[in-house]
Amino acid sequence: MATGSFGAIGDKSLARRGEVQRISGLIYEETHAMLKSFLGNVISDAVTDTEHAHHKAVNAMDINYAHQIYGFGE
Repeated sequence: MATGSFGAIGDKSLARRGEVQRISGLIYEETHAMLKSFLGNVISDAVTDTEHAHHKAVNAMDINYAHQIYGFGE
C-alpha cells in the first residue's frame, strides 16, 4: 500500500472518477510513484519561475505556467 499523503483512499477516488471498477494492488504503488514524480516536476518548475520573476513566494500563476509546460491549462 502507498504511504505518504497520497494513499489508497486517494487512488481509489481517482479510479472511481475514471469509472474503474477493480484495481490491482500494484497499481497503488505505481500511481503513487508517478504522481509524486509529476508533482515534484511541476513544483520544481514553479519555483524556478518564481525565482526568475524575483518573487518571494510561489503564486497561482507560477503553478499555471508550470502546468502549461506539461500540456495542461492551455
